[in-house]
Amino acid sequence: MKKMKWLRKPVPWILLALLSLGVYLFWGGLREGLVSSSHLALAQVFVRGLDQLCAAVVLQEVRLQALKVEEIPPGEGSDLWQVRALFADDLSRKLFAERMENFLKLLPYLGFSGERKTEGKNETYTLFFRQKPWFFLELQVKPRFQVALVIDDFGYNLQMAEKILSLPVKLNVAVLPALPHTQEVAKLAQEKGKEILIHFPMEAMDGGENSKEGFLLRVGASPEKVRELLDRACATIPGAKGLNNHKGSRATSDAALMKVFFAYFREKGLYFLDSLTSARSVAFWKAQEAGVPAFRRDVFLDTYPSVGYVTSKLQETVRLAKKKGYAIAIGHPRESTYRALADFLTHFSDPEVEFVFLSEIQKKESM
Repeated sequence: MKKMKWLRKPVPWILLALLSLGVYLFWGGLREGLVSSSHLALAQVFVRGLDQLCAAVVLQEVRLQALKVEEIPPGEGSDLWQVRALFADDLSRKLFAERMENFLKLLPYLGFSGERKTEGKNETYTLFFRQKPWFFLELQVKPRFQVALVIDDFGYNLQMAEKILSLPVKLNVAVLPALPHTQEVAKLAQEKGKEILIHFPMEAMDGGENSKEGFLLRVGASPEKVRELLDRACATIPGAKGLNNHKGSRATSDAALMKVFFAYFREKGLYFLDSLTSARSVAFWKAQEAGVPAFRRDVFLDTYPSVGYVTSKLQETVRLAKKKGYAIAIGHPRESTYRALADFLTHFSDPEVEFVFLSEIQKKESM
């Protein structure tokens, strides 16, 4: 059983002493009919003063443990204390939450009650006096810099897919919709707990790159054709949470086509990642115009297929994430990429950075 170390401090003991005195002299006497109306009024003042002492105890602990504390004390028209505390990491938040749990156990003896709610890594505590809230505390964890690793072109080589998917990291897996191993890879990715994207083939500027694609979104495609291709892709890879373009330097630069594409895409409930195969791509902007959650690739990991090059690009991705809050890198299922990732992840230990699924990227300012 864990010791309540924080009760070794003087303020909680003062609190308990006052509690004992108050309960004995006032509440117990009232139940026996021994307290006059004037004593009852004094008891109410005494108990009401305990909320300030309770607040002092909680605030002292918050100030000692949190990185940053914002307070809005009771003011005109409101008796509610509002406090928001930012913690360096999830561990420090959990340790403080344990202290709060012990504190909540004391509240009924003080004539108060407490309620705890958890949402993701954030927790809130509301303390009540006579069923009226008087203290609200929100615990937040400092957002970590986020790196999303996306591996494209799955569906060709099942053996390489198995190696990449074995990596112990949150990985975003982009699967081509019309290849021999498409469904096998998608199923394996789900089993391995990875996030799946549809790697949607789109027309490239170089006509030679298009000749081998049986499944391809071309400039000038009719709305019916666009819908047909999207429906086929989603039916083939039903577990996908997002979609990114495979090639597509010409298609993603065509505003008319992208407008039609995202008009239908919006119905699918997926996010879109612009692979940025062309600096002239308008896909990201058209996705946003259509109300589709959208991202853009920041780094290509393996333009040159060597372990050293990929490693340098992984380091660049981390630096960029620390600058803008998050970064998205795209690689491919190659031996050099696999080896670089395996080695990098084995030695990576930066507590400020986390590897995430694209669906987890938070585009908001920290506290």
